[in-house]
Amino acid sequence: MQLNAVVVRRFATAREEATAADRALRDGHPPGLLHGLPITIKDAIDLAGLPTSCGADPPVAPQSTIDALAVARLRAAGAVVLGKTNLPLYASDFQTTNEPFGTTANPWALDRTPGGSSGGGAAAIAAGFSAAELGSDLAGSLRLPAHFCGVCALKPTHGLVPLQGARFGPGALTRDRELAVLGPMSRDVSGLARLFEVLAGPGPVEARGWSLKLPDAMPCPGSRPVALWLDDPFCPPDPAVREGLASLADRLAAAGLRLAGAGPAGFDAQAFFELHCRLMYGELCGELPDDVFAWQQRRASQRKHPVADRLARGLTQSHRDWLAARERQATWRLRFEAFFSEWRLLLCPVAPTVAPPHDSTRLELREQPLGGQPAPVLQHMSWLLPASTLGLPAAVVPAGLDPDGLPYGLQVIGPRFADRDVLAMAAWIEQVRGPMPEPIWSDAGYRSHARPDHAA
Repeated sequence: MQLNAVVVRRFATAREEATAADRALRDGHPPGLLHGLPITIKDAIDLAGLPTSCGADPPVAPQSTIDALAVARLRAAGAVVLGKTNLPLYASDFQTTNEPFGTTANPWALDRTPGGSSGGGAAAIAAGFSAAELGSDLAGSLRLPAHFCGVCALKPTHGLVPLQGARFGPGALTRDRELAVLGPMSRDVSGLARLFEVLAGPGPVEARGWSLKLPDAMPCPGSRPVALWLDDPFCPPDPAVREGLASLADRLAAAGLRLAGAGPAGFDAQAFFELHCRLMYGELCGELPDDVFAWQQRRASQRKHPVADRLARGLTQSHRDWLAARERQATWRLRFEAFFSEWRLLLCPVAPTVAPPHDSTRLELREQPLGGQPAPVLQHMSWLLPASTLGLPAAVVPAGLDPDGLPYGLQVIGPRFADRDVLAMAAWIEQVRGPMPEPIWSDAGYRSHARPDHAA
């Protein structure tokens, strides 16, 4: 079985660009921060001269005429784009499969999903095909694949990376999304930090009036205490994941980090899950064709399936209901600001399980065990939602392997605009953790195991 990670390829052009980058160095030209770095782009983000499929057939943009602004920044810094990576239809699933390109596999186990929606990028990085990826994150689409594939990811503070040229549905939007961000994935945290410094900053219009000045990172491990939150009854981690994260936390404490068990006061994960769904579906409903919206209105009153009903009610909610959700969002932002006045950062799981097997069931009907009981797979995204809903920066750093040899990650969440501090802590955790094994199905693993199905 192929990984099927890089589905739109520009390998010949990339070789020419890499040769030109080598020539520029020989001629004495100063290198950019990403000079010669081979990267991939999620196929929901425009790259000039190539289609943007967003997992659809026909593609949402048959041929992009210009690079997305974030892509242009990466290329201007010297990055060499190898191609575009697979994703689910309209970037709207936690696994990576679609009609035109098929299913992407996880390099750690081909029968497992790499996650979604930036699953193709995570698989490509884990397999050694790419050094980094530009992806997107609305409800964990960068962080969940990083967790499942044993790579690093950063969801920046909302608004720091311009969204121009990113597509999340069948139509092109000129407005910014309330929850979505673009951000990097990489094999290590230092790669995330370099890409972030290139990506962050106002767009051309905004730059007329403001510039970006983020606070510097604090020393690590530092003197300010860090909160550790490893369990919640609404989304309890599997024992292997929780025990592995607790073991890593013990090592961090032994290395000097001031850790204490604490979650945000009064936090109700189930209520927060409902809040995020209200906000997210309220964003998505404007892109639905009229006939689909009418169908969702009919389904909202049928009460046939709890999760599907919630989806339909969220997509067809009144503007008044959406504004009420926005008010709850603002209240929680203030509560998290108060929390971070006491705690430097928050360490918590990314997801309750390691990568599950591929599952073709529709997302709203799909189930996966949680705490030993069947549960909607959407409930598994609960640990991802505080950062998404509140626009907080959050990094994922691989934390270890479960007894079956599958990776899991640790999430580092900070207050808004503390992206550099989040990255500094993630880099320090990476150092304390030490080297991670390579997946069996990787560039290194392929040479060792001589697998005949090696393909991008």
